[in-house]
Amino acid sequence: MPMLSGRTRPRIERLCLDAMLRISAKRNNDFKCCAGK
Repeated sequence: MPMLSGRTRPRIERLCLDAMLRISAKRNNDFKCCAGK
């Protein structure tokens, strides 16, 4: 059981990191678009 919980926790953290990276990347793209104009 402890192994399972230890294995699922990093997975959730990874999902959160992916979401944060996607949001930051989207922000950078929006900023570039605004700067391009």
